[in-house]
Amino acid sequence: MEIRNEDEAWALFEKLQAGAPVDLSNGVKLSGWPNLTVYVKSGDSSLSTDMMEAFLEYQEMINRSYSLMVNGTTDLRGLSEVERESLTFRVRVTKGSSNSDITLAGVLQEFLKTAAGKMTPEQTVFVVISLGLMLAGVTVYKYRWNGKIKEQEIKEKADQRRDLLNQQITLSGQEDKRMKLFARAIQETAILGKLDELSESAAVELFEVASYEGDSKIAGIPVTQKASELTSRTTRRKSERINFSGTYKINKVDATAKKGFRAQIRDVDTGQVLTAGIADALIVGDAANTVRKAFWAKVEIEADLQAREIGDEIVNAEIITAKAIKK
Repeated sequence: MEIRNEDEAWALFEKLQAGAPVDLSNGVKLSGWPNLTVYVKSGDSSLSTDMMEAFLEYQEMINRSYSLMVNGTTDLRGLSEVERESLTFRVRVTKGSSNSDITLAGVLQEFLKTAAGKMTPEQTVFVVISLGLMLAGVTVYKYRWNGKIKEQEIKEKADQRRDLLNQQITLSGQEDKRMKLFARAIQETAILGKLDELSESAAVELFEVASYEGDSKIAGIPVTQKASELTSRTTRRKSERINFSGTYKINKVDATAKKGFRAQIRDVDTGQVLTAGIADALIVGDAANTVRKAFWAKVEIEADLQAREIGDEIVNAEIITAKAIKK
């Protein structure tokens, strides 16, 4: 079976949702779907630092989704470098334009292959196709956009509600029907609920960054700064930038990781264990050497870090400064 576009993905989703017989004996091949196009009006075809960061968060969300399906946890420590490489999506920036195309077919094909032994064929395909719709489905992006605006509209005063409602995008009858089925699937299938939360956070990050770049579109949806601010308020509480300091023991150092220098550290006061990197700009300094030497000398470090906090989980930790504590 071959899936070439969003309509075919929805058709398969609806069959599996209804429990209709589907021939999966030869597997499912994703051909050119899913893809996510991000349009940002700019003077050249380069990506801004903020947009690159949003794409990195989008990549991390994919990695966590894979880990959840394969290992039963969003903790990325269980992913090998081979797995990380196989999950890396490619962003194609069209020369002379502002279109960035994220190609995800190969990535989700890896999901289908690796998760096959964890669930029945029908369950595996159902979850992966659903994830594809979350990652790049135009209908899902419209629904999320409208949902966030409606959520904020309830809180606003009457004279502000009209402007908010003008930001909504009309769903066709078919799109509305699909999203009702999708919402039911998310409610009934625990793993889809978790995947939906992960992908929504990354999508809102893209919306927000795109709005500050100028006239933009995500999955064909026009993004304005006003609407983006509305859609980001709730999710921002889930994914906040934080800065913190502490005294840490170095459990492990990995200087071979393709993403750069990484260290597993443990807070000596709370026992919390984190995997932290060091931003590329800092590797040329002495932070990485300090951490490495502290590991070999078996001494603790005082460190300042920055990260993102999603619920009770700290992710994307980076060491800003580090100083060894002499015994």
